[in-house]
Amino acid sequence: MKYKDIKKAIKNYYVLLMIMLITFITSCNKIENVKEFNLLDLQKISVLNTLSCSFKNVLTYEVPNTVFGISLPSEKYFLEYNATVDIGINMKEIEFDKETKTIRIPKTKVMGNINYDINSMKFYGYKKLVLSNLNINDIQEKLSESLVELKTKIEDNQSIMDKAQSLALSQIESLINNVYTVAGMAPDFNYALK
Repeated sequence: MKYKDIKKAIKNYYVLLMIMLITFITSCNKIENVKEFNLLDLQKISVLNTLSCSFKNVLTYEVPNTVFGISLPSEKYFLEYNATVDIGINMKEIEFDKETKTIRIPKTKVMGNINYDINSMKFYGYKKLVLSNLNINDIQEKLSESLVELKTKIEDNQSIMDKAQSLALSQIESLINNVYTVAGMAPDFNYALK
């Protein structure tokens, strides 16, 4: 193939590519304008997780011991584990005031249960006796209590909850702005906490 033929083929290819691009762009202009904000569309998201936190936690567990009615020192155990928690908002709780064009966002909370990584668990015994009264069911119960306690500590940590709330507000605002910008409208909503 000669140089002129290659040059002509490339030129024809670019012309064809431009025609296809112009056709694609003009077909995208068929987006219908959104006339009014529809809260139900936003609530379809259901849950918005804004922050995921990882923790290393240590559970201390004591097993009281008695042998033939004689009290012996308690056995002590430590269970170290990694846990993750998602913090966010329930999107079904969002409210919209049409008069003031205000979107009211609920407070963030821990979403679902705290997940722990069973592979990260390390079990340590301290003052372990030969005739141990250690019961795996008791340890599972203590682990569940530990996770509930961790959840409460996270919800009481204002710094974490404020960060998650700030992220929720900015993510919802960005989502709405992006939808309305694509539709060719400029959103003018106010955002507030419930």
